[in-house]
Amino acid sequence: MRIPPLLVVALMLLAMVPLAQLLPSTGIPDAARWGAVTFFGLVGAIFVLPAAISFRRAGTTVDPRDPEKTEALVTDGLYRISRNPMYVGFCFWLIAGAFAVASLWLLVVWPLFVIYMNALQIPAEEAAMADKFPGDWPRFCQQVPRWLI
Repeated sequence: MRIPPLLVVALMLLAMVPLAQLLPSTGIPDAARWGAVTFFGLVGAIFVLPAAISFRRAGTTVDPRDPEKTEALVTDGLYRISRNPMYVGFCFWLIAGAFAVASLWLLVVWPLFVIYMNALQIPAEEAAMADKFPGDWPRFCQQVPRWLI
């Protein structure tokens, strides 16, 4: 948990630029392509921003690298449909990035982000939450999926 998830997303988005030069372009007209960028970018923001605001209102940190700073288990708002709405939003931003660089081949990046998060980030976060909130965390996990399903 040493690399902030937002930095992982930023690095993946930056990597898309040179990769797109090596891959065939989408052939999607620019207006439709930029419409998709706008749509997926906004959907991502609809997940990320309210989720971050929920953390701030609860007086807890959005930075998962230091679980000791966690002050509250947020279970309201978007956290009723996903235990990780910020990460869901990041996936939408990665989809927007693939459209921005005109390479549908790079849509593979968001599943790679999910695999990375499921393997390296989320298990450590969830273990920390289980330790910090031993009564509420298991109940929350039973009621709310890790992603959206």
